[in-house]
Amino acid sequence: ARSFEYVFVHDFIGRAKPEDAFAHMFLKDELGKLQISIFSPDLSGVESISEGVEVLAKAIEERRKDQEGGKAKPLRLIGTSLGALCCVLYASKCDKEAFEGTSSDASVSVVDRLFLLGPCFDVEKCLFNYRATFNVIFSDEFIEDARKIDKFPFVTCPAYIVSGADDTIADLEDAVYWTRQ
Repeated sequence: ARSFEYVFVHDFIGRAKPEDAFAHMFLKDELGKLQISIFSPDLSGVESISEGVEVLAKAIEERRKDQEGGKAKPLRLIGTSLGALCCVLYASKCDKEAFEGTSSDASVSVVDRLFLLGPCFDVEKCLFNYRATFNVIFSDEFIEDARKIDKFPFVTCPAYIVSGADDTIADLEDAVYWTRQ
């Protein structure tokens, strides 16, 4: 377990900080028992999903540069809701770079595993459900960006999904569809 870098990506719709997320607190405590730290970049100020992926990528890149001896560990990404989608989009981007030979380590993607908690795949539908449930209005820019991103991006690493059958925001059927790809 210590051979990996664990990254938690929170749901950033509510602009909460990652350390405020229950999943982050739980993971920090449980991994801490094994003397494993969890890295949690702050996406609370992002204005779109694309920006969230960019902030995540930059934070991971900076962290990997700072790791001892220049030998960065493979990543295990853990994300909730839109943070989970950012993890998938980032892993897909890494896979593409590895395949095209444009990454720093062209032999393999840096993402070892994905752990997705209530992932939002069809973002436009999730935003509609979020608005209907919590009466939150999203900016036109956020909605336009959501329309442009790949709803079901392909990744090569194993992924584990925890999704609720009664989740009113993230549709369980979307998670099932993505898994079956």
